[in-house]
Amino acid sequence: DLVGYLSKNRPEFFDILFGVAQAGAATTTVNWRLAEAEVGGVLADARPRFLFTDPDLARLFDRDSLTKMGVTVIDLPPTIEGWLGLIEPYADQDPMLAIETDDMSSP
Repeated sequence: DLVGYLSKNRPEFFDILFGVAQAGAATTTVNWRLAEAEVGGVLADARPRFLFTDPDLARLFDRDSLTKMGVTVIDLPPTIEGWLGLIEPYADQDPMLAIETDDMSSP
């Protein structure tokens, strides 16, 4: 699966990046400086299963079209405190990926 991220630089990005990786999916970022048609083209091509977005950037995409494509749009809270409130129930889960020596290439 692919998870999209459309927002400016926010600390929540790293929670999303590592959480998505832990779930075995990939993250794709969408440049918020693109025009509406360009953002729509990127999202139509990528077809992420989820899209985390800053509500201030909702003007860059058509939410109804994404829903019809099967994309679940998740609005990021306006503050870091709002984000921490969302992830607090999962605080006891370690977001780090276990790396096995078999996963590494030898020189």
